[in-house]
Amino acid sequence: MTNKIARRLTRYFVLALLLFAMVVGILFSLMFARHTADVTRRDLLAHADSIAQTFAHFTQECEEGECRGGGFKAYMRYIGDAAMSDLYLLDARGENVTLGDMQPPEKQPTQQALALAERVFESGETADSGFSLNPFHTGEMMVCAPVPDEQGGVKYALVMCMPVDSVAHTLQDAFYMLTACLGISMAIAIGASGVLSRRFVNPLHRMLHAATQMAQGDYSVKTHLAQNDEIGVLAAQIDVLADRLDEAQRERNRFDQLRQDFLTDISHELRTPISVLIGSIELLKEEMIKDPEQRRQYFEQLYTDANHLQRLVGDLLELGRLQNTQFNIEMDTINLIDVLADSVRFMRQKAAEKRVNICQETATPFAVLGDYGRLRQMMIILMDNAIKFSPEGAEVCMEIRRKENVCEVSVVDHGCGIAKEELEHVFDRYFHNRSRKNRGGTGLGLPIAREIAIRHGVAISCSSKVNEGTRFTLVFTEHPMEEA
Repeated sequence: MTNKIARRLTRYFVLALLLFAMVVGILFSLMFARHTADVTRRDLLAHADSIAQTFAHFTQECEEGECRGGGFKAYMRYIGDAAMSDLYLLDARGENVTLGDMQPPEKQPTQQALALAERVFESGETADSGFSLNPFHTGEMMVCAPVPDEQGGVKYALVMCMPVDSVAHTLQDAFYMLTACLGISMAIAIGASGVLSRRFVNPLHRMLHAATQMAQGDYSVKTHLAQNDEIGVLAAQIDVLADRLDEAQRERNRFDQLRQDFLTDISHELRTPISVLIGSIELLKEEMIKDPEQRRQYFEQLYTDANHLQRLVGDLLELGRLQNTQFNIEMDTINLIDVLADSVRFMRQKAAEKRVNICQETATPFAVLGDYGRLRQMMIILMDNAIKFSPEGAEVCMEIRRKENVCEVSVVDHGCGIAKEELEHVFDRYFHNRSRKNRGGTGLGLPIAREIAIRHGVAISCSSKVNEGTRFTLVFTEHPMEEA
């Protein structure tokens, strides 16, 4: 794109200006020629009428025996020289008329002059041959005026033939001047279009540079263009795109790090129980443990580790299924309050083991469209998380707020809370809180809860303050109950 656009813009601009100048020049030439022709025609007709009246006076004197041929002859010569025209005085037969001692003209009238005189004798009015002008026209203009007699009729016809060379020269001068102006305008246009095209192309070069840098992975580049036009808007959008790509790059790096940490944790979570399982099984297989009580403890440890492995694998499979859009969930109209009550009953035993009290607000039935088991699983995950991070003797509450066709359910604990920098990542797939209270966790519970909420069109959010507690909020939309 080095200079191609600039050259193309210059070429288009010059061609457009040239076309415009040509159209204007042609129209101007036509208007000027037409105006000049009209003015010349009117002047010739007026002169012809005036001269015809004078000739009428001369012819009347000649008929009365007072003809002054020498004077008439001098007048004819004077009029012809002054008007730069050839004069013919024709009778009805188309022959030259001589008065007194006038000699007949050296030139004989043309056929066009004779036809024009015939028209005048027939109509009794001044006539012209009709003509148009252009800068390169050659020929003559011809008008014919009637010379009246005493009764008002047409006695003779006066024909004036004027060469158009002088008028054509005027038009040629105008044409040459217009051509010169056009050449000067073209030179100015080429220079101006070059400057303007560079001003138009330079921002494109800067945007191209920014796009090239972005294609190479540098998302910190900026166009630094501030123009109040479409190019400025495009440059601003490129800057926004660079910011978002930079943000996405940082997020991807963070996500990759989380995934790497998660895989490391999962590997550790799998390796440790498996190592313990293998070691314990070898001891039991070789019958090296004779004490029944010790054997019982080994079996309990094997059972605990196997359950942990089963839970880890189950969570991984569950999250994969929920994130698969082709995985169908059975949706029915159910009572949300029943789901909440069932979840609380299920978690009371675990809460009692930690001496945590669960309180649930009462509410009237609220119908939603969803999968009973999945919604119950989501609520159990949130309550299990609240119990896990609550101190002994604390309280976990399930608050229910109804507003028209919306039900807001919150699971609130008064535990250690979540740090601000970790709060926005609690629903991330590979995020894992490494606190002592979460050693047995897989880091997949909250991502599973979020996926269940998404599949049911439920808004889920979290707010927390360190050492004060955490609140998970779900917003359900009411679904009309199906008629039995």
